[in-house]
Amino acid sequence: MDAASRSFEVWEGTKLVKRLSIKGVQGAPMAFSRFLAWMREQAVAEERRGKLQTRAFGWRQPSLWDDASA
Repeated sequence: MDAASRSFEVWEGTKLVKRLSIKGVQGAPMAFSRFLAWMREQAVAEERRGKLQTRAFGWRQPSLWDDASA
């Protein structure tokens, strides 16, 4: 994460692959605790959207903890 440019950096070894803007936090300083709360809210919303798509389209994303042999 590069706080100065308000972006996440994606690295492969020592090579910068991509810089992704942190959406929703541009333009104003934010306390780290508030940023964490905001990220938590975004994660919950993303989880809900995923569950809605799963039900609507019959998709199922396997869990990391699913038994692959089952």
